[in-house]
Amino acid sequence: MSISQTIAILSTALAACLATTTHAQDCEPGWASELFSLPYIDGSVLSGVTFDDGTGPGFFVSGNFSQVGARPIRRLAVWDGRTWSALGRGEPEAATAMLTFDDGAGPALYYGASVGPIDGRPTNNIARWDGTSWSRLGNGLDGRVNAMAVFDDGTGPALFVAGEFLSAGGELVNRVARWDGSRWSPLGEGLSGRANALAVHDDGTGPSLYVGGRFVTAGDEIVNNIARWDGAAWDYLDIGVNDEVHALASYDDGSGPALFVGGSFSQASGTPAAGLARWDGTRWAPVGGGLDGGVATFQVVSDGDAPGLYMGGGFRAADGEIGFDFVARWTGEWHRVGAGFQNTVATLATYHGPDGPHLHAMGSFSRSGEVFLPGIAQFDGEDWAPPFTGPQATPLAMAVHDDGNGPNLYAGGEFRGAGRSAALRVAAWDGDRWRKLGSGMNQTVVALASYADGGGPALIAGGEFTQAGGLPVGYVAAWDGAQWARMGEGFSHPCRALHVSHDGALYAGGGFVQSGARTLNGIARWDGSAWAPLQTASGVGVAGSVRALETFDDGAGPALYAAGSFTGAGDVVATNIARWDGSAWSALGPTGAQGVNGEVRDMVVFDDGSGPALYVAGSFTSAGGQPVSNIARWDGAAWSALRDASGDGPDDRIVALEAFDDGLGPQLYITGRFEAIGTLPVGRLARWDGARWSEVGGGVGTDRREPGWALAKFDDGRGEDLFVAGTFGTVGDSIESAYIARWQGCAPEGCVADFDGDGELTLFDFLAFQSAFGLGDPAADLDGDGRLTLFDFLEFQTRFTLGC
Repeated sequence: MSISQTIAILSTALAACLATTTHAQDCEPGWASELFSLPYIDGSVLSGVTFDDGTGPGFFVSGNFSQVGARPIRRLAVWDGRTWSALGRGEPEAATAMLTFDDGAGPALYYGASVGPIDGRPTNNIARWDGTSWSRLGNGLDGRVNAMAVFDDGTGPALFVAGEFLSAGGELVNRVARWDGSRWSPLGEGLSGRANALAVHDDGTGPSLYVGGRFVTAGDEIVNNIARWDGAAWDYLDIGVNDEVHALASYDDGSGPALFVGGSFSQASGTPAAGLARWDGTRWAPVGGGLDGGVATFQVVSDGDAPGLYMGGGFRAADGEIGFDFVARWTGEWHRVGAGFQNTVATLATYHGPDGPHLHAMGSFSRSGEVFLPGIAQFDGEDWAPPFTGPQATPLAMAVHDDGNGPNLYAGGEFRGAGRSAALRVAAWDGDRWRKLGSGMNQTVVALASYADGGGPALIAGGEFTQAGGLPVGYVAAWDGAQWARMGEGFSHPCRALHVSHDGALYAGGGFVQSGARTLNGIARWDGSAWAPLQTASGVGVAGSVRALETFDDGAGPALYAAGSFTGAGDVVATNIARWDGSAWSALGPTGAQGVNGEVRDMVVFDDGSGPALYVAGSFTSAGGQPVSNIARWDGAAWSALRDASGDGPDDRIVALEAFDDGLGPQLYITGRFEAIGTLPVGRLARWDGARWSEVGGGVGTDRREPGWALAKFDDGRGEDLFVAGTFGTVGDSIESAYIARWQGCAPEGCVADFDGDGELTLFDFLAFQSAFGLGDPAADLDGDGRLTLFDFLEFQTRFTLGC
């Protein structure tokens, strides 16, 4: 279809919309609700299952915990792919078994544990959650449930439970029972001892229910810890295994379907089988040389990046080979699963979430390799990561960079994971999820910058690390979108500031003295192959360390400003800040009062309506001899305070600055350790409009000891917003957002149809869109499919009709 045909088709439809002028709707800036959840569970997780209660699939997890993220949630929590929540009222005991089943009254979650009253209702060790309320199953059970399974014994699917109970619904059942939706019934005479596991498996003679545990007999058969129920009677599997069974799974590893059995046994029917054995319907066989510890759980993964039979437990080695560390994958041969864990895996389960199935491990572990994992972890096919949406610790630096695949927000810090990515100390956020950058860094990242030197775009990272992607780098490295690379010989000490100047040059600052044999003294320029000093006839670099770099034109042309903690630059006396014009240093302020009297942490250029100026922040009380409060304005000739009726500035250190318009006009945003500006409480985040200070959405915490660390503007396609990084778990009025939060502006969001940018929707927006479409402008790709088609016109029509 031609452009003219497309326009003709839609002109009539658009005419009605254009009959009256539409104005952009007003809105209030605010925090994005629960965008980044807190990566924290304060105890062990014992079980998990996917269940859709009518609001979408949730991952229900239970264990011995009382806090999940920023919320007090005891023993049972639900993850919806973005945030955690409690389930109804009441606090059941930790579940040892959960399962979803429709008993004829609709799908429900069945919860087995030492369950007491829930919502005031007695449940007796097993309960049913239908998405709205809890209910009991008859009169329940008189002991603990350890396993559940759905099995059709010929009379229709039913819920089978096994554990340590003797009666169900008042009837003697001996540790295993059947629930048909209205009543309990026994399986013959039951078992002589504890049952731990259930699985349905077809050995070629039809599906049967298999039970494993610590028992000698099932009914009147001697079975030795494992038995088969065919719907009418119990049967043995040869002479069974010689110790307790904890896990069962039906799986085909390429040699035919078999029942895999895991536990603490050492023999199966007299054959050596170290914790793991295979039953093919007629005989037992060991599996891959076995394990050096017991198996506690199985999970069959049939799709995704790494299908196979996964197992967790107390083992560290498979077939005598170490490094499996409590989790392994069997496909006919052994595979390590990421870096494993540092403690026992209690259970494995698959969460079928909005973005597909993901294998999860749960237990008493807290780490996988270097990645912090609070008792629950998600496997991405390569590594384990927490099922959360935020970084695991505070980002200390943020920058926007496009590696050729679109802009992302990059964050660096001390964290050892971000969202579901096992990202070590640096990660990229695309507006939806985090991803890692190779194998990351071995120590903290404190500075980031987007840079292009003719060889393609690169993200430059600086900090306290000496390795990037396993490569020795010397405190600075470049990421090209695929791998990390060295930058010359790096530095002798940490790099703490990076900046790309007006002419495209890359500068670095820090406490370093040298790069290789070159003397730098705290500041350097990248020449494409090596770090070069900023040298005058009588001096090199600064007498101290640099923490901030910025370009500013004070009327005499753009120049580089360096700030931090130093007493001079080159041969010039300059206290903590100086100006470099490309050949010489100069101080800021009158003789005897050059610079500021304390450390500078950040700088930014901002126009408050009276012209651009350089704003300088940190921990100081004087600038050019003028009294200030941790922030000051340099206009190219003189220093001034940011003073209003509240006071001169924040009451404690400022760490980061950013100029941002959230729809209320351009303002200067600041974050740090401060709690107030004069009489105005601000909670570590405030803004300056050129005349007065104001708080921002209730701030980002109240603990003076823990600062906000970084600010960055980023547009993920939904409009440019301000991202704030700091040591907090909530922002504003108790909105959960851990370590990083998004302050949403108004102007860009919702005004996609305002194509001419005049703040109103009129005929001219249609003409502007038509022109962009005709020229092939990517801005006209409103449906985001990478092509200009009829659907972009339909999207424009929809957005125009809805208004801004």
